[in-house]
Amino acid sequence: MRRIKSAGRIITDNGQWLLLALGVILSALYARPPLPVDETRYLSVAWEMWQNNEFLVPHLNGLPYSQKPPLFFWVIHLFWWLFGVGEWQARLVAPLFSLFSVGLTVQLARKLWPEDRNVAAISPFILLGMSIWAFFASLTMFDTLLTCCCLIALKLILEVERQRTIIPWIWLSVALGLGLLAKGPVALVYVVPPMLLAPWWSERRGRFWRWWYGCALGALVGAIAIALCWAIPAAIEGGTAYGQDILFGQTAGRIVRAFAHQKPFYWYLVFLPLLFFPWIIWWPVWRGWKQLLSDRSSRFCASVILPGLLLLSCISGKQIHYTLPLLPVFALVLAKMAVSGKQTGRFDRLPLVVSFLLAGVACLLITQFSSLARVSGVLHFLPNWLWLIPFLCALPLLHVQTSSPVISAKVMSTSYLLLFMVLHLSIAGPLHAHFQPTEIEEGLRVVQGQARQLAVFPAKLSHQFQFAGHLTAPVLGKNSLDELALWADAHPNEFCLFFTRNPADRLVGGKSLVREYKDGWLIFCSAGDFAASHTVRINPKTD
Repeated sequence: MRRIKSAGRIITDNGQWLLLALGVILSALYARPPLPVDETRYLSVAWEMWQNNEFLVPHLNGLPYSQKPPLFFWVIHLFWWLFGVGEWQARLVAPLFSLFSVGLTVQLARKLWPEDRNVAAISPFILLGMSIWAFFASLTMFDTLLTCCCLIALKLILEVERQRTIIPWIWLSVALGLGLLAKGPVALVYVVPPMLLAPWWSERRGRFWRWWYGCALGALVGAIAIALCWAIPAAIEGGTAYGQDILFGQTAGRIVRAFAHQKPFYWYLVFLPLLFFPWIIWWPVWRGWKQLLSDRSSRFCASVILPGLLLLSCISGKQIHYTLPLLPVFALVLAKMAVSGKQTGRFDRLPLVVSFLLAGVACLLITQFSSLARVSGVLHFLPNWLWLIPFLCALPLLHVQTSSPVISAKVMSTSYLLLFMVLHLSIAGPLHAHFQPTEIEEGLRVVQGQARQLAVFPAKLSHQFQFAGHLTAPVLGKNSLDELALWADAHPNEFCLFFTRNPADRLVGGKSLVREYKDGWLIFCSAGDFAASHTVRINPKTD
């Protein structure tokens, strides 16, 4: 009977946030096709590894791909092996790890504050309601897998601090090793600081720390050894240049001078309000700020967040989704602050109500004024009725009156995520029309099935359609339309694919396919037709 009651309590505690998370994930996967350039590129890497039966060295367009380790691709392959090769099977991988991460956040809350069940009850809703988490958790990217590995490692750090035994250290080494295989050495940024700062947040004293740091060093060595079990054979098979990249070049380059996404040191600080939205405008969080660093558990969270943000800021390459592994710990801190403050009042959610009303006004302006619509990209496809949804989502915030921060957080998170889901579903058609040129993808598949060559412009298009077109051979990337035209003139029986924002470039004769793509057009045509049309545009006839 006790086990039945315990199972019922678990279902009650976790069922609400789980249903909410599933709604967000499924609506996002339905509404959004794989988005360029990241999602389409990662699916292409997984596809090339799968169809070439090459699982040690990732490849992209026929060349070794050194930007990321292979663990995420291996998990996609596992799903393809179990359920068949398809887009949905691959795109479910990252969202499933996001669900595991929310569950691990609840477990961390129970370990950190076992005496306060409200922290565990409120933390998943705070995490799910964070704007950055709600958007990126459903994207086919590496960050949710990395987050899951890091949260497991953090949970094990708490276990080894409370019980002096070697077994959790072994599992900690495994979790950190998997983190290294998920996204490389950046995994250390989220896990090593709380290991090093343990005397600050722990209540242990004396000789315990000699044993602690010895085991921590052993766990780090073990994690690196796990990563090297892949990296060394991959470096040997991939060649000297690939080996240099995965072992030294990529990590050093991203830290000192990023190849892409280079941002100033303070960049993350500017985006902190966005990281915390909408909870940054929820008064119970501010009322509980005095609880910060007041106990060992809060200091443990701070030992993850503060060094993590500092180290991420020191790394040259910066992207907002790099903070994803820190967001569950942020959610724990916000949850503790919320439940530690005074009881909630009737006006605590008023700032969010105002933000909803402003969002409704913004949707109304975008849908009613074409000049605003044109500068808003795909937002000009928003339906005319969408402005009603923020107003309707604001009603529960005004109607439900409670003094419980847990219920208040659930109402806020549900309202905010309902708005998020409706917004996604309302632009599903335009998103698919602009980011999934199905007919062109089928054309690419047919052309390669006939063993014909394909050249593309710009060169980065050569990374985008391997999975969507199920391509079996590399494509040729060209750096300019003139370069593409020279190749087309020399190979008139082959095919070209190019992207343009110039309406005049769409005037290609023959059986060309022209489809809207992002903020321009994709044109797929025979090389001969492209060469002839390009010559006419460059050298028009004059009377």
